[in-house]
Amino acid sequence: MQNRESIFWDWFIKHSEDYLNIDHSERKEELLDELLSVLQDYCDKLFFQLVSNEEKKQLIITADGQKAFFSKVTDLVHAAPPVAPWEIIAFKPQLGNIFCTRYENIFLDPTKLFFSPLESSASSQELGIRIYIDHADFHRNKQTYHNGVYQLVDSLLGEQYAALNIDYIDVDQVPKMHDSRLIPLSDLQEYIEWRKSN
Repeated sequence: MQNRESIFWDWFIKHSEDYLNIDHSERKEELLDELLSVLQDYCDKLFFQLVSNEEKKQLIITADGQKAFFSKVTDLVHAAPPVAPWEIIAFKPQLGNIFCTRYENIFLDPTKLFFSPLESSASSQELGIRIYIDHADFHRNKQTYHNGVYQLVDSLLGEQYAALNIDYIDVDQVPKMHDSRLIPLSDLQEYIEWRKSN
């Protein structure tokens, strides 16, 4: 009897060519929905990202930052057979602060945002951060900004690093009086590493 990982990869091998030029396919939405459906037959908490251009073909398997399902991601990716020309990647990779994030109708540039650390009273090991948004429509779209910030932090640090090192993320409007204690978001990884070493 096939294990669940093999069922997914057998399907992907059979259909992988359909995704090579998916951005130009008339069936793009149908193909993406089909891939998500088969992936979530394996685990309904997993998602994917595709990079398909002339330079590279990547299938990225992600748990969207949910640590409880990281083992499902690693089990699936470790079971992946060679599927040329695809590179199979576990977790959204670190892109750094040169990449901005567009989420729904908002645009977030990590080089223009600031954060402050939120220490937990329950545990000195836990780290929360509050990220400050300087957009006029922040209060009308707070949940959208909150979701977008999670995507931004994943891109800035990489999904796995972010989830393992940050326990809580909050968003707020930039204070009217600039606080000199605010830290540039582009320095977030440096701050985390400094905190871990102290």
